[in-house]
Amino acid sequence: MPNVSEWTLTGLKIERKNNLLFSATSEILIDNMLLYDEAILSVGNIKAEYFSIYPNPASENIYIKGIDGGNAKLEIYMINGSLIKESVGDKISVTDIESGTYILKIKNGDKHAAYPIFINH
Repeated sequence: MPNVSEWTLTGLKIERKNNLLFSATSEILIDNMLLYDEAILSVGNIKAEYFSIYPNPASENIYIKGIDGGNAKLEIYMINGSLIKESVGDKISVTDIESGTYILKIKNGDKHAAYPIFINH
């Protein structure tokens, strides 16, 4: 990780002084904080051309082409990284998910990919 001494987290400015972390308004100590220098759930760096998904936007099911053996693990995540649905196969139902933008992760053998999906009811 780069040698950075100042971060802004959700509107909170954190500074490193004498190897301790302080906020701009009052003194705070943070233990076991993880900082990443790149996105950990980023579509741009894990999208692959192994699979094709359709329809997108979807209102009932999302189908996946390119799955070997029909037993891929499918996961739908909210944009904040929360897992909201899992399935196994070559399709996943989205009828119980609110309209919005999500991430579909596909794991099939040694092939892994993630795609932005749009649900519109």
